[in-house]
Amino acid sequence: MKSFPMASKIFITCILALAETFFVSCGLEDVITVNAPTSLINSPLYSGDDYLKWYASFRVNETDQPDSFSGTEIYYKIYNNSSDLISQRNSILSVNTSSNSTAAATRMIDTYQYQVLGAHSFKTGKTVSQSVFVPADILKNSLNVAFRVKTYTGNENYGANGEDVSDFEQFRACIKFSGRLRAFVNGSTVFVGYDSSEGWKYFSETSGVAGTAVAYNDIDFIVPARNNGKSFDFFDEQDTDSDENVEPSESDGDYKHNDSASASDTYYVQFFAVGVAFDGSSLSNAYSLVLDLGSVPIIKNK
Repeated sequence: MKSFPMASKIFITCILALAETFFVSCGLEDVITVNAPTSLINSPLYSGDDYLKWYASFRVNETDQPDSFSGTEIYYKIYNNSSDLISQRNSILSVNTSSNSTAAATRMIDTYQYQVLGAHSFKTGKTVSQSVFVPADILKNSLNVAFRVKTYTGNENYGANGEDVSDFEQFRACIKFSGRLRAFVNGSTVFVGYDSSEGWKYFSETSGVAGTAVAYNDIDFIVPARNNGKSFDFFDEQDTDSDENVEPSESDGDYKHNDSASASDTYYVQFFAVGVAFDGSSLSNAYSLVLDLGSVPIIKNK
């Protein structure tokens, strides 16, 4: 058998070492895979006329996520033309495949300018400081998430008189994690729940039975907010005259305006959920496949 000179062996070893260094530095061997939320519980449709269904609900996915997993983010876009909503939604979903798991998120964020859904308190408008809509540090036991962006007119005080808050999201704007509502109590972000025998209580976590009694009037419920801090109560149904409760403007980054609106005094909001992790090699976020959470109408006097 012919043997290679020692110099040749050293040369080949160096080439292999350089190649390995190149691939490592390029991050080709360390691709971050983020698993997507996959389980829908309630997925509304903008054309539906049953207001009890005008909320989104799904189950997060905390299984086999990378160490840098940040949590689950919600993205949204406002439209006044339903055909625009359908066209852009279908375009996003057309590339939502495992062959390129980030393509849908990239198209959603970069091409169509979908924005991150925020949160603020209902009474005072205090912004909720959070890294993502559902932070990874509270993901437990396949957490169920439900949110409604606008209260149906006439239900502004639903829950004040002992109504069944298990279906709170069917009536009032809210954010709910595994049956408990997000809220501010005494200036702190907590979870609140109602028991017919014990009344309202607040909790530090989404699970556990130990809670502290609280009066309904001392609860400031947390509701979804637009990325510019404004609310989804576009027509100021409660006559607050607040600058937060205004219709979208053509210049708003979260709004796709069409001179030919589908209906007067009507808007549509489309939602997607996506898993997010931080990619240290690119110093940017890595995304999962997106989950279509559906779309809701926002109609004056409804």
